[in-house]
Amino acid sequence: MERDVNTARTMLLHLADLLRAAISSQSQDLIQLNQELTFITSYVALEQMRLAHRLKVTFNVEDQVRDALVPHMILQPIVENAILHGAAASRMGGWVNIHCRRENSSLLMEVMNSAGTVAVRKSNGLGLKNTRARLQNLFEEDAALEFAMKDEIATARIVLPMITAKEAVAP
Repeated sequence: MERDVNTARTMLLHLADLLRAAISSQSQDLIQLNQELTFITSYVALEQMRLAHRLKVTFNVEDQVRDALVPHMILQPIVENAILHGAAASRMGGWVNIHCRRENSSLLMEVMNSAGTVAVRKSNGLGLKNTRARLQNLFEEDAALEFAMKDEIATARIVLPMITAKEAVAP
């Protein structure tokens, strides 16, 4: 706080945004992807303050999927793992790319990150295991989470039914 008051103040504002979003949506199973991305943006901003130039994050989100319904905080553990086992674990830093797009009747959310040579290569860590369980609980066999490592790039891929708020309330 005393060394860099402006950065500390900005971090507190982002933390407040995260807490507000987590509390306001905790009773909802599904929220719009746009809300989820707002939450992730605040989380990423905190991590970028912590890691500075060592972390580069890009978002590539199709406009047509922004109102899709997704499980609340479904991307947070995936993005956290990407940062923790990627940029934060490397002296050189790294990158995270978040892609969201429609594929036929499904929503595809993909988080890719530089992994380096010391990255955790497990596809059954706690964050992934919990996310798979949530998807199974909400969508049964209609959703999936896949994790793969190739050429020092980690990819977590979530596929779920493309449902919008309008479709969810239609008779």
